[in-house]
Amino acid sequence: MTMRTPTSSRSTPARHRPDDRTRRGPDLERQSISFTVGLYLFIVVALLLAHVTAGGAS
Repeated sequence: MTMRTPTSSRSTPARHRPDDRTRRGPDLERQSISFTVGLYLFIVVALLLAHVTAGGAS
């Protein structure tokens, strides 16, 4: 029969400690939101620039 260690004696791995999260860089969710907002702004500016420079006879 295999002996198991009680769960109360296990130490929390370093990657699951809450204080380690504050020392890391931006997480993937924040990066993806920033990328999406930046891409949206780039597209809006590009379309506005194309609209203004197209001119045309009106």
